[in-house]
Amino acid sequence: MYQAEDCTTYLLESKQVSASGTIKLGQMADDTVQMPPEWVDKVPDAIDKSSAAYKAVKAASDNNTLVRGVLAVDKKTGKLMVLKLN
Repeated sequence: MYQAEDCTTYLLESKQVSASGTIKLGQMADDTVQMPPEWVDKVPDAIDKSSAAYKAVKAASDNNTLVRGVLAVDKKTGKLMVLKLN
């Protein structure tokens, strides 16, 4: 989680780029894939409700200003990619 100076809250998942050039999000035990809004709604329940991260993600999710993305590193090239999810 990152909160910018303009108070935009970013929730980023970090992944490595595969040898074939793909990025795969994880799948939870209940078959929910990481990062869709339904997954984001579940995540705050797993962290300390008094933390700044919880409060920022919860508020941004509630008012539809949360920006979701994937931060991916390609170990072969050394490139870092930031991908915004819709």
